[in-house]
Amino acid sequence: LSGSLFFWFWFYMYKKPHDQKKVVTKYFIEQLKQYQPSDIVKFKKIHLGYTNLSFYIQTKDGQEYQFRVPQNNDLVNRENEKTIIDLIDNQKDYLYISESGIFIKKWTKGRNLNIKDTHSSEFWTKLKKEIDHLHSIKLNDDQKILKMEYSDIKAIRNKKIANLYHQFLDVINQKDWVVSHNDLNYQNIIMQKNNELKFIDFEWTRLNHPTWDIVNFCRESNLKLKNISKIANIFEIENQEFFKIYYLCICLAYQWAKQMPFSFKILNYRIKALLKIQKTFLYLKKYGF
Repeated sequence: LSGSLFFWFWFYMYKKPHDQKKVVTKYFIEQLKQYQPSDIVKFKKIHLGYTNLSFYIQTKDGQEYQFRVPQNNDLVNRENEKTIIDLIDNQKDYLYISESGIFIKKWTKGRNLNIKDTHSSEFWTKLKKEIDHLHSIKLNDDQKILKMEYSDIKAIRNKKIANLYHQFLDVINQKDWVVSHNDLNYQNIIMQKNNELKFIDFEWTRLNHPTWDIVNFCRESNLKLKNISKIANIFEIENQEFFKIYYLCICLAYQWAKQMPFSFKILNYRIKALLKIQKTFLYLKKYGF
């Protein structure tokens, strides 16, 4: 078996922690070609999500790495992800990327965000700076990335809620689309020691309306609707545009959850998403949208 086929065969046949460590370590050493098994001093699973599984590896020379194993590749376009990484990886953090989506990268030092961070005006200024930087990336003629799909929301059966979604769709073509992260949340933004922010996890990066990234962060952060207008002002976004994109965002989040295989985690996500749609719908109607 080739190295890649060997990895997948053993990884999915033997998912016990000991077997995972053995297989990941073997693959890590084969690809970086600078370590032996005895050089690995710390190994732990750090993340298990819908589309990837990640491990933390520390070596004897003090270096730290993330080893990412893709999952559910029918949901994620790994070719698109690799194109994005090639565009943004100015510091050469990514040391190895396979066609299937396995990667090894330098560890991003810092911590994940939390709700307390959003209480600081300095945080929003820095977040705007990072989002603007991402949106400023220009594609060459030979660089193609996917576009966001504002699909039909068949999962939403309430006609009034669905009609408002279709009514708001006109906003998506009122500005030029940009390279957008599309999945900004507390887990995908690292607060570094110098208090600068760094985005990670570019599986869902697409060309999209420039307002989407901040709107999606507000949705993921469960920020109160009455406070969102202040954020729109910080980002210099007109209120009508901000709330229209926000509404499209929460509807599509529910549609995505309805398409996912059932689990209690997904069920909880669906319930919260539907309640958020209903609450936002009433809010927008109250204020004349």
